[in-house]
Amino acid sequence: MATTSIAAINMGVLYVLGVALAWPGFLAFTVAARLFMCLGFVVLMAAGRAPDVFVGAAIWEGLGAGITAAGMAWDNRRAR
Repeated sequence: MATTSIAAINMGVLYVLGVALAWPGFLAFTVAARLFMCLGFVVLMAAGRAPDVFVGAAIWEGLGAGITAAGMAWDNRRAR
């Protein structure tokens, strides 16, 4: 619970900073960061360094990255 709470706070701060600074590459950064988190959780579980319940966090991060990437692709397609 603590690990995913820290990750959620981290992403929340990043989202606030991304909006405040009007960073154009922010969404792409969040996709990469969430994929990294997903991979990190999976690797930790596979190595036996994290409990299997981390699978929920890995799925959450992977789905979040996929949905954000799909939204970016949708926006890019509509902009053309």
